[in-house]
Amino acid sequence: MNKYRKHIYKEIVRPSYYSCLVAYLINTVGVKATDELIPRYCLGACKTDGAAALWRLNADGAPLNGSAVLFDAGTGQVITAEPITHRLMKPWEWWTTSPAFFGGHLVHNASTIAVVQDEITALFGTVAEPSFTWLAVGYGQNLTGGMLEQFVGHDVILFADSMNAEAWHGLKMPNRRMAVSDAFTNIDINTYLLNKIRR
Repeated sequence: MNKYRKHIYKEIVRPSYYSCLVAYLINTVGVKATDELIPRYCLGACKTDGAAALWRLNADGAPLNGSAVLFDAGTGQVITAEPITHRLMKPWEWWTTSPAFFGGHLVHNASTIAVVQDEITALFGTVAEPSFTWLAVGYGQNLTGGMLEQFVGHDVILFADSMNAEAWHGLKMPNRRMAVSDAFTNIDINTYLLNKIRR
C-alpha cells in the first residue's frame, strides 16, 4: 500500500486516529488491539468528516476498491456508506468494480478463513479469535460464488446472520472445505465477539 500513499493518502486521508471507526474500536477493544488492527487492515480516515476508509487490497497491497463509511463513534452503527472513489481525486485507474473482500490481502497467510458480512465484525473477530483470518463481504454488499473461488485449498467458514443466511446457503461452494455456519443467525455476532474479548 505504501507506493500508493502519494496518490491516495497525501490529499485525501489523514491519520487513522481521526477516524470514527478507530474511536469506536478504542472504546470497545482498547488501544493496544486497535493499534494492531490499523496496519493489518490498512484502516484510513477521510479528511472531510472522519469517515473510515475501508480498503480492499490484493495480495501485494495494491488497492482494488473500497468504501468510505461513517460510523457512530459511540455505537458502531453505520450512518452513511459510499464507494471510496467519491472521496478521491482522479485519476484512480486502479479501481475495479469486481467484488473484493475487506481483508482479502491477508488470505495468502491464512490457515482457516472466517467470512462475515460487516467490516466491524471482521475486526472484532481478529481480536477475539486470532487463529482465524477474518474477512468481510462489506456493509450493504452481496457475497457471490465467484468471490469464493480464490479460497480453493483453504478451510473456510462463512458465519451467516439472520439477513444473509438463506442467500449464503444457496451459494455453490468450490470445495468441501467450505461451509456456512448458522451459529449467529439467532444471536448477534458482534455482541458475542465483544463478550469474548472482555472475558
